[in-house]
Amino acid sequence: MEGSPDLDAFEKKALPYFPVAKPGDKQEEFSHEQGQLHREYCDLFEAQLKGFLQTHSSTVDELYAQVRAGMQKDNRTHESKPGLEDDLAASGEVVQMICAATDFAVFDSYMRSLNALREASGIEVAFDRPK
Repeated sequence: MEGSPDLDAFEKKALPYFPVAKPGDKQEEFSHEQGQLHREYCDLFEAQLKGFLQTHSSTVDELYAQVRAGMQKDNRTHESKPGLEDDLAASGEVVQMICAATDFAVFDSYMRSLNALREASGIEVAFDRPK
């Protein structure tokens, strides 16, 4: 999704709600707005994934089926077969990426890190932070 106009517009809208955490800050509750932005991000992720898969003549269902097959293959046997470890590693990486894209805590951390990176780089972000 990097470089996507949709992602750029989303980040511009969302970043004000995820300020850089200061040392000692503990965020135990999240705002309704942050939850809504996470849902929008998940929708954006899904649309981007579908678009990518369509360009490769595939679907989300086919991707999930292939990932499940790779994971189940390892659960059925621990025999050393050529390619099995590569298949499982690829399946595991896909699962981790999907979880990272849809897990709120990971999303929150990503957005705050993005704000920190922009601040450290001196990049002006044209928005007013919510009060």
